[in-house]
Amino acid sequence: KRTAAMVLTGPRALELRELEIPEIDDDGAILRVEACGICGSDYEQFEGLLRTPVPVIPGHEPLGRIAKIGDRAARRWGVDVGDRVAVENMISCRFCAPCLAGRSHLCEKRLIYSYIPLSQAPGLYGAYAEYMWLHPNSVLHKVDETLPASLAVMFNPLGAGFRWAVEIPQTKPGDTVVLEGVRTSDGSVIASAPVDVLIDPFGIVFDSGDGAPVAGTRVTLINVATGQPAQVFGDDGFSAFPSSIV
Repeated sequence: KRTAAMVLTGPRALELRELEIPEIDDDGAILRVEACGICGSDYEQFEGLLRTPVPVIPGHEPLGRIAKIGDRAARRWGVDVGDRVAVENMISCRFCAPCLAGRSHLCEKRLIYSYIPLSQAPGLYGAYAEYMWLHPNSVLHKVDETLPASLAVMFNPLGAGFRWAVEIPQTKPGDTVVLEGVRTSDGSVIASAPVDVLIDPFGIVFDSGDGAPVAGTRVTLINVATGQPAQVFGDDGFSAFPSSIV
């Protein structure tokens, strides 16, 4: 069986290709991609700024369903064919000093989905494709069947937002936080941070009202140049999010 995949062959050069879907062993799996988030680094990769190896399949925020899985992989991940999962972007070795210390994101031998070229078998390491191969050291999370794909695929930036806004700085209710820019990840910070007001140096004040530290907080994005609420979905060049419920 073959899969369609968007392959980055050089700066600003994407090609639609048909690639073989590999056979798997007891430790591997194949994901049928349902959706893939677009990261800021995807744009940098597309422009050639990251100098990642090519040709390569981009896309490292995949949401999908298990199409095929080995017996050991099914036991290890606790998933089976048909299960809906989100896949973390980093693949760690699990045995180096950082991994053993619980800092797998600093793994000395880490791999990252979408940065592994086609020349490294089996090649399907990116989610800009119909199917994607899952490395045995991948980290998978089951995803609620009732969530629409457009929301479920936000798992990566939401996870990053929680880590940046809460875990690392140990943010407390009432704190003021400065954000550098307005992107999907910043919106995730808004949804995660237990703060009253978020002040953006590029001209937006994020007012989360009662400071509730959970997603669903009412958030108002204010264009400080005009003093008026920012328009939804970037209509005024400031906001990428609705000025109501995030």
